[in-house]
Amino acid sequence: GETGNVYLFAHSEDTFYNVNTYNAPFFLLGKLTRGDEIYVFYKDRKFKYVVDQVKVVSPEEVNYLTVNPDRNTLTLQTDYPPGMTFARRIVIADEIGIE
Repeated sequence: GETGNVYLFAHSEDTFYNVNTYNAPFFLLGKLTRGDEIYVFYKDRKFKYVVDQVKVVSPEEVNYLTVNPDRNTLTLQTDYPPGMTFARRIVIADEIGIE
């Protein structure tokens, strides 16, 4: 396969006044820390990643979208604070295995 970055984005909640664990795909994204494992299931395969970076950036900062790494990475993005559009929470993880 090709080397590159998988980029996924989703809301952390639907509105700031409707906090609910189950109303948005990335509700718990803020709980991830460096060293945590992430599993992505795609086409009957399980891709395993380990979190390298967690950061909050301004909406104007988009350089993480055009990264062409020399390794396989996963970038997850959601709104920050949850339900607001003031900033973006970014999680970058390195692929460490495929099953």
